[in-house]
Amino acid sequence: MSFVRRGKKVNNKEFSRLLFTVLKLAELGAYKRTAKISTEYLSEKLEISQQSASRHLIELEHKGWIKKTTTPEGSLIKIDDEGVKELPKTLHPLAVHN
Repeated sequence: MSFVRRGKKVNNKEFSRLLFTVLKLAELGAYKRTAKISTEYLSEKLEISQQSASRHLIELEHKGWIKKTTTPEGSLIKIDDEGVKELPKTLHPLAVHN
């Protein structure tokens, strides 16, 4: 199943993956403040490869859900207003289809 979001066709699996990543970022402190989170640490929390975690962050940044600055120690990440709007959907699975 898929749906259109901001003019782009997105499948449920991709959207759910992105929502889960935003939820994990919020749990790691990137909701109310900027948090230093390495892709290695994020990958452990998401149980995916470091490369996949990096791709998730790039995708979220392109969607405007997060703001990210890369440093040698890790990424400085803050969930942006668009990402904050998506967070309730992690708690209400039926809201994804609205």
